[in-house]
Amino acid sequence: MTPQQNINLQLFTNADDIYVLTQLLNLAYKKWQDAGFNYLAATQTADITKKRIQNAQCFILKNQEQIIATVTYYKPLSKINSEHPLYKQPNIATYGQLAVHPNFQKQGIASAIIKFVEQLAKQDKSTQIIIDTAQNNTQLVNYYIGKGYKVIDTTNWSTTNYTSVFLAKNLV
Repeated sequence: MTPQQNINLQLFTNADDIYVLTQLLNLAYKKWQDAGFNYLAATQTADITKKRIQNAQCFILKNQEQIIATVTYYKPLSKINSEHPLYKQPNIATYGQLAVHPNFQKQGIASAIIKFVEQLAKQDKSTQIIIDTAQNNTQLVNYYIGKGYKVIDTTNWSTTNYTSVFLAKNLV
């Protein structure tokens, strides 16, 4: 990771501002919205952000005091109410809402965060980590394939305008 100094990955707490986190998500996902993908993070409200980080661990990355990146990590079985059975398996972890402020992209931050959540999943005894994204977002799909993920399934979420592809990475 090559960004500026004074960057600290930490858990999002009640002392942090949910509105600032939501603004980061909206801003980071705007380019995908502009490309025609209806990612929820591009337009979600603070209430939706709060709901999406419930029963999860939301991590933020700060540069000095500015939140510049985030990811929401779900331990195995923490998405038991998911619409899809893949997320209900006992040894499957997942993450979502991975976002890096546009001014800090292309510096290895997302890659470092992915490695971090993969290590968390291993510590939580997960055998696999599964994520999903828009099937037609070939840039993101290829990015994850380059990190060792494999396409395993598709679905259509009720909140998006695209078919989602599930990508899995074995952790053992």
